[in-house]
Amino acid sequence: MAREPFVLAIASHKGGTGRTTAACALAWLWGQAGIRVALADVDPVRAARLIATEGGDCPWDNVRYFDRLPDTDSGAELVVVDCPSLMDPTIDRVLRNCHSVVLTCVADPLSLRTVPSAARVLATARVSNPRLELLGVLIGLYNSLDVIQAPMLGKLRQMHGDLLINPPIPYDPEIRDWAAFEPAAKAGYEAMIAALDRLTTPVTELRRHTSTAEAAPTPRPVPTPA
Repeated sequence: MAREPFVLAIASHKGGTGRTTAACALAWLWGQAGIRVALADVDPVRAARLIATEGGDCPWDNVRYFDRLPDTDSGAELVVVDCPSLMDPTIDRVLRNCHSVVLTCVADPLSLRTVPSAARVLATARVSNPRLELLGVLIGLYNSLDVIQAPMLGKLRQMHGDLLINPPIPYDPEIRDWAAFEPAAKAGYEAMIAALDRLTTPVTELRRHTSTAEAAPTPRPVPTPA
């Protein structure tokens, strides 16, 4: 009987937050670590396909590309899901099949409202999927010299504390094309790898609970909706 893979959703309130880049980078990072990964591209835009495939197949070690949520017998140990927007009507069906979720957003005034809005979507999803765990909020496309982003990041830290995954992913046009570089060059994007690598410990712990008879840890609360 196939063991249920651990399913991690990468979600956002809207596009342009670095969600697809984070999903693809996590799939690549864990594939490099020897984990069998399925990259599930369920956003209707199919942006992950442009990054992660060549001729329809994913060339990365231990990573397979799917344009849907894969079946449990796909052979994957971990599924990374590039989600549709949290405002998309299909998001509840996606989150119903996930163990954990990471929210991506940018440090702008809109994020002060979108993170609480995302909290409402997650709270609704937990009604049908009580195991859903919020691992954190990942800030993407961050420019520390921007006169708006720096103070907004400070406010987000005050609002959400250790839910924010540090460091934020910096704004760098080359990061959008990281998959085109040789593997040794990918690791050079230290800020991106450092932030994403912080997800390894909680994901590993939650994967362990899904594959044993142990009780899973109590899910962390989602941010309180405003």
